[in-house]
Amino acid sequence: MSINLNDFIGASGEIVFAVGFVLLLLWDVIAPRGNRTTLAWMASLLFVVAAGVSIVIAPEGIYFSGTFKVDLFSQFLKLFAAGAGILSIWIALPRFAKSGEYYLLLSAIVFGMFIIAGANDFVLLIVGLETVSIPSYILTGYYRLDKLSGEAALKYVLFGAVSIGAMLFGFSYLYGITGETNYDMIREVLMGGAAGYELVLFVAMLLMMTGFGYKIAAVPFHFWCPDVYQGSPTPMTAFFSVAPKAAGLYALTRFLATIVPPNFVAMFGWDQLFWWIAVATMTLGNLAALPQTNLKRLLAYSSIAQAGYLLTVFVVNSAEGYIAMMFYLVAYLFMNLGAFAIVEWIERSNGSVDLAVYRGLGKRDPKTAVLLSIFLFSLAGIPPLAGFIGKFLVFSALLDKNQTVLALIAVINTVVSVVYYVKIVREMFLVDSEHETVTMLPTSTSALLLVCAVPTLVLGIFFSPLVSWVSLAINSFYANF
Repeated sequence: MSINLNDFIGASGEIVFAVGFVLLLLWDVIAPRGNRTTLAWMASLLFVVAAGVSIVIAPEGIYFSGTFKVDLFSQFLKLFAAGAGILSIWIALPRFAKSGEYYLLLSAIVFGMFIIAGANDFVLLIVGLETVSIPSYILTGYYRLDKLSGEAALKYVLFGAVSIGAMLFGFSYLYGITGETNYDMIREVLMGGAAGYELVLFVAMLLMMTGFGYKIAAVPFHFWCPDVYQGSPTPMTAFFSVAPKAAGLYALTRFLATIVPPNFVAMFGWDQLFWWIAVATMTLGNLAALPQTNLKRLLAYSSIAQAGYLLTVFVVNSAEGYIAMMFYLVAYLFMNLGAFAIVEWIERSNGSVDLAVYRGLGKRDPKTAVLLSIFLFSLAGIPPLAGFIGKFLVFSALLDKNQTVLALIAVINTVVSVVYYVKIVREMFLVDSEHETVTMLPTSTSALLLVCAVPTLVLGIFFSPLVSWVSLAINSFYANF
């Protein structure tokens, strides 16, 4: 592998991130013990600078002998990771004001997402996935003396080890057939034909899907999700619900578009496989969420269902579908983190995430109750909110490709999801509380909720600029294939 100055310019965002991370680590070591609010500010600034450098300085191209790629699609994930990281830091700040390691581990996960965004080689992809996974395991078990937290961390590690192991096993088959680890080279070999290896290739693809399915929490790789969401610190649950899921969907999109030739999609019935996975994921997620009274478990099953909606775009495998997926992810970032920010605040105020503590919230704290209602209605896909536009774009992409049955199943699932989202709103506004204590939101949390609420409202009406931007990213990505 030959390396020159252009390679370092192409990876300038990641280099800035790595240097900044070392400075954060040193500052945490040498600074006096106590409040770590400064570290939270520094980490947020690092995310902004690294994402900005990746977009402004790093030109589009392929670097490090084809292993690292910069394009509008990869820049989207870097921006998304930076945004999710910053919002998660400010959700966590009141709880972890004195825990510097929390921000360092979160920064490491965001750095891993930057690596995944640029990966054009399986070795680099695995490095990125593990950079995301290992700090995630540690943060899941952050409360060492808490039984639920320990159980969640153990399950997360075991499921993660098995899924990544299966993914590597599948890759070993693919490497055996093609002799390559680079995405473009693998595609070139497969386009030339792999006669006699069709069955091995099919098994390899299925095994690799295990790793992607685990990251997305798609059925049947979802079992870890509810327990990990419940056992993790709530700010970390908020981050898990959005960022690693987006990274998994991004990696799967690049994998399918870059590596798998179109004739292989038809040969293996790949679209049918995604059809069944999407239907099972959205249906199980919604039905399992219905009886939940623990808000973290309810939102965990809700996130599984949301992954099911997004997986439908892999059935149609079109630019319109992936544009809808990217828009939906941005909307999901704000509406889901907004909902989790309130769940975190309620948990800190009442010591519980049970539905019962939300009773009468509409009287005790109407502003918080109204904001939570906005986020929940958006998650349900009710107009005129961002979630509605996201679902509308996804369903439109399905109908454009004559996937009427799948679109109908998705609509029915959306109706089912309204039941459990409205159940929370009902508890807040129509059921009286036994406790009349008024707990007002602190200023920092109010500002954070405003940051989440404005895009949730605005993107439901003025969605064209974001649609145009993600269209540019997807169309430039697909123009290469």
